Amino acid sequence: MVTVRLAVLVLALALLPIKASAESELVAYVAHALDLIERHALAGGAVDWPTHRAAVLARAAKADTPEAAYALIDETLARLGDRHSRLQRPRAPRAGVANGAAGGFAGARLDADSLTVLAVYPHSPAEAAGLARGDRILRVDGEAVTPGNARALHAAASRVGSRLLVRAADGATNAVTTTPREFRSGLPPAAYSLTERLAVLELPAHSGAGLVPGVGDYARLAHDGLAAHAGACGWVVDLRLNAGGNMWPMLAAAAPLLGEGELGGFVLKDGERWAWTYGHGTVRADGVAMARAPGAPALAPLPPVAVLTSRLTASAGEALVVAFRGRSGARSFGEATAGVPTVNRTFPLQDGATLLLTVGRFADRYGRTYEEPLEPDEELPLAWDAYGTPADPLLKAASAWLLSQPGCQ
Repeated sequence: MVTVRLAVLVLALALLPIKASAESELVAYVAHALDLIERHALAGGAVDWPTHRAAVLARAAKADTPEAAYALIDETLARLGDRHSRLQRPRAPRAGVANGAAGGFAGARLDADSLTVLAVYPHSPAEAAGLARGDRILRVDGEAVTPGNARALHAAASRVGSRLLVRAADGATNAVTTTPREFRSGLPPAAYSLTERLAVLELPAHSGAGLVPGVGDYARLAHDGLAAHAGACGWVVDLRLNAGGNMWPMLAAAAPLLGEGELGGFVLKDGERWAWTYGHGTVRADGVAMARAPGAPALAPLPPVAVLTSRLTASAGEALVVAFRGRSGARSFGEATAGVPTVNRTFPLQDGATLLLTVGRFADRYGRTYEEPLEPDEELPLAWDAYGTPADPLLKAASAWLLSQPGCQ
């Protein structure tokens, strides 16, 4: 009992916030972060550590706030140049900005260049206001949207309480105002028929252990969609809205289209390789079960697959792109991805902040590694205002290619 109490006390002390008044604590805090970055970061060799450490710790000795210490760590991470490592500050609740609250996220993903609605989260204020994919926002709080100001208006258009003038996909124009409505963000996978012989599986970004809040299990929902369109001779896997998250439910969702065996892997700083594999309903990393897919439909022979990507496709979304790259009968269409096909490891710090360090690269089934934006096999411009419609240029190109494949002739 004494041992347990002591362990709890040590843990509690470890999570106390750093005190701005104790300069030595700030120096020790920054020094510890530098140690972790030097030891574990994949791109740690890009930094002249003796020189950088001396300069940073000298500045840390003059720091008088935790934020000043965080800024020094941010500068060090920027020197890595890997575009994926980052520092998450300690989480603190902020009143009035939660999903669905006044001033918070309204639940519609918008293209920043055109303010076209790309996706609407279930049960969100945006859904309640009648916004739908393909709608285009013409005015935000009375200001007309133009190519020159769309990015500046993007944040306001995404907030609860904004007054929007919207042109729907059918041409109708409506004035809407999103009102507070509690919801949890998360888009489920979806499958639909593209033609009589082709189908689409949309795999959006997903965080968490595998459950889409209020909807259900991510992989099971994808598998239900695959089973419902089992007669399709070819599939489109749409990753254009997959900005990352937890890659394991995503791989489990796509596993019936990827096939059994090795799907790809991580190559770590020391050259060690951890393979991603699928078999017997389980996705594994280096032999350790990461996600299970009981009842996944068996697709034999494997159909041809067209993979759609955009500049939004990132991190775990890029892991799916890499997994399909090594699979025969697969071809990609669209834009180059965000360019972070790397794996991060989390390192908790004493005050509740977290270092997320890039520690390895993605590799395909043939051992080729990636750390830059993933170029598609066929680079095509995206037309977000036609996203998911018969006029979508990527769906058109993917359909033409799929129908030319042996399995669809």
